[in-house]
Amino acid sequence: MTVQTETQEQMDALLARVNAAAESGPGGGARMTLGTIETILSRVVDIESEFMVTVPQSVPTLQLLSAIDFDAEAQTWHIAYEVMGREDCSVLNQYGRTLYLTRAGNAHSGDHENACLSAEVSDAACLQQLALRYVVPSAAADSAADSAEDLLIFAKASGIWSTLTPQPHSLVQRLDLFIPHSVVKSQLARRNVRASATFGQQTCYTFGVSVHFLLAGRNTILFDSFELVENAHLQAQVARPCHTRW
Repeated sequence: MTVQTETQEQMDALLARVNAAAESGPGGGARMTLGTIETILSRVVDIESEFMVTVPQSVPTLQLLSAIDFDAEAQTWHIAYEVMGREDCSVLNQYGRTLYLTRAGNAHSGDHENACLSAEVSDAACLQQLALRYVVPSAAADSAADSAEDLLIFAKASGIWSTLTPQPHSLVQRLDLFIPHSVVKSQLARRNVRASATFGQQTCYTFGVSVHFLLAGRNTILFDSFELVENAHLQAQVARPCHTRW
């Protein structure tokens, strides 16, 4: 049996009558269940209301597709991501994206000390801080850079290079990042030496890769940290990456 009412008040009254009838029925006040009434709470929203909150249709995502890969011939590290794109056909999710890397391993614990996470920092100041403290694409280092634009592409002339490939019928895009090992050691990573019972003294290089999403004054940083270890034979191997998201 299905019972429908036109208003919430009528449904409340109906449920009150059913409860009262069950409590006063046979059995000395014991509740008897003869059936079940299922209700769905609904809400009427005025779409023209200035107070209506819109739920984002897509959220910032940065997914590592596989472990960091090393090309021994080119002496280059390759990192592949899937990153959420912008919605050009909607007023929602028009965030600007900036790809940045650590400078001398200066970010720790998910880069939670990044100035862009402060509500007091303007969008323009955020880009300036990224360009000052991190390694960013040349377009992001430009003083005239627009925080609403996508700044994900490193030109190959800079030593680091990246490509962005759209996926069919999807907002998700593939982001490929290529970093020479010499650049990791000289620019991006902090260097530590630790003792190993098997390999003796090992040199470790720790660096981070992140995408900064700027949406209507609310910043999101998705940050990955990688640790590279040189063994006694001077061959680079990858320790288990630490992926931290903020």
